[in-house]
Amino acid sequence: YSPMVITNGTLLDDALSKELNEIERDCNVVTRFQITIDGTKEAQDRRRPLKNGGSSFDIVYSNFIKLVRSSNTKKVTLRSNLSEDNIESVKNLFGKIKKDLGSQIDKIDVGLSWTYPCQNNYLTNTTCVSFPNKDEALKLLELYNYLKELGYKIPFSVLTTGPCGITVPYQYSIDESLKVYKCPGLLYTDE
Repeated sequence: YSPMVITNGTLLDDALSKELNEIERDCNVVTRFQITIDGTKEAQDRRRPLKNGGSSFDIVYSNFIKLVRSSNTKKVTLRSNLSEDNIESVKNLFGKIKKDLGSQIDKIDVGLSWTYPCQNNYLTNTTCVSFPNKDEALKLLELYNYLKELGYKIPFSVLTTGPCGITVPYQYSIDESLKVYKCPGLLYTDE
């Protein structure tokens, strides 16, 4: 069993991090975290504003940096969803992280993916049908090469065929009400 917390990072403050560290220690488990940041401040705030419409970047970025710095055993994945309007901003984000964390970027797993159609489209299929077109694939590979030059760990497979693990057996997402979903993109839906 390997628990994974997928979060937008807004609530991952010092108190919650301390509580999660205690749970890890007491239960002898390593928790993996995935935080999504879709670019630098302007792009992140446009794509992922707070519920009240306010800026999310400063909170999420600060919590992400603190999580990485405090991590001895945790595995931290930084996911960025790509589209034409934010790919340069994502590149700049990883440069900023490198500047702020230095050699500690070796604690970060990178997850980049083009934005795909709504996950509901995948419920009727047994395999994902979306795949980056040639231009998207080349831009993704160019970005991964840049990240490699900066010293980031690059995943074995950099081209994915869908938005999540909906086609992966035995992968489920559970919300705080213990409702089970096949994909984190379906959280809080009736699917």
